[in-house]
Amino acid sequence: GLPAGPELFSLARGPDGEIWLATSQGMLARDARAQRFVPVPGLPRTASEAFTMSADGVDLWLTERVFVERYRRSGGQWRLEDRLDAAQGLPQVEFDGIAADRRGVLWLSSARGLVRLDPAEKSARIYGIRDGLPGQEIIAPPILRPQDGRVIASAAHGLVIFDPSVLRPVREPPQINVESIGVQGAEGA
Repeated sequence: GLPAGPELFSLARGPDGEIWLATSQGMLARDARAQRFVPVPGLPRTASEAFTMSADGVDLWLTERVFVERYRRSGGQWRLEDRLDAAQGLPQVEFDGIAADRRGVLWLSSARGLVRLDPAEKSARIYGIRDGLPGQEIIAPPILRPQDGRVIASAAHGLVIFDPSVLRPVREPPQINVESIGVQGAEGA
């Protein structure tokens, strides 16, 4: 059974094939022999909002409030490998869900939009209404479709399905072209 007290944020199948829970008291995994949920060794006992495994099954990604952490299993225990936060451009909002695409890029749902986090480049970009999303607030965890690699994201005013392999984030700010300059109210000879 589930211990009394923790608030449940998300659940999914863990790397061991058992059900894992992201809760207000950290990550819990179902212990089939004991028929109950137990803390996952090496993972924090603090609130974990959501989690996902990397496409290759090697890394576990956790969202905690305003940052994302990467853990790797070593000797039967998970060890913290990396933390990504505002320094990489993550917005200072809670993340409701996370998914890893086939290239290892993370997609996070939030009240500020859909966040693309590239762990290899340690960079983030927020996608919102101006990028074609039907709403700013992404209200459910993004879902990766295994058959074609597309990501499904649910906004308050609609659903978006896209292929992350064809997205190319703009690295340079757009050039400004000044076509004319005028002065109003100037008196001159």
